[in-house]
Amino acid sequence: MKEKALDKAMRLCSRSEKCAKDVKNKLLQWKVSANLHSDIITELYDKNFLNDARYAKSYVNDKINLSRWGKQKIFFALKLKEIPEDIIQQALDEVDTERYLNGLVTLLETKQKNLKADSDYEKMGKLIRYGQSRGFTMSEINIALNRIL
Repeated sequence: MKEKALDKAMRLCSRSEKCAKDVKNKLLQWKVSANLHSDIITELYDKNFLNDARYAKSYVNDKINLSRWGKQKIFFALKLKEIPEDIIQQALDEVDTERYLNGLVTLLETKQKNLKADSDYEKMGKLIRYGQSRGFTMSEINIALNRIL
């Protein structure tokens, strides 16, 4: 049973980056005995199928480039996946700041085109709230809004 579950988990991890929590959820879904979970996950780490730093870096790149998330939202999403904070911070520090801010500018420009507001003040408020909901800090949003305006 353990070998079959380990083989299945290896195939899962070889298709795309996974974290230990993702694998544990899959093991539960596959109804693998709970006492085997830690052995399987340890073996996946030993054979380099799981790697928290590699996973965090991949997750950060996907969320910034594809989903247009801010660093705060990514940080908390990775914490929910039980990735250590120092590894998360290291992955976030590797992000190209200029490309990151250009993504935010593009995001806010797109949102601005679809906004209905009575005044510039109301429009700014809506853009700020939107940026914050996407996980960007107020200072990042201010920089982007200054570039737009």
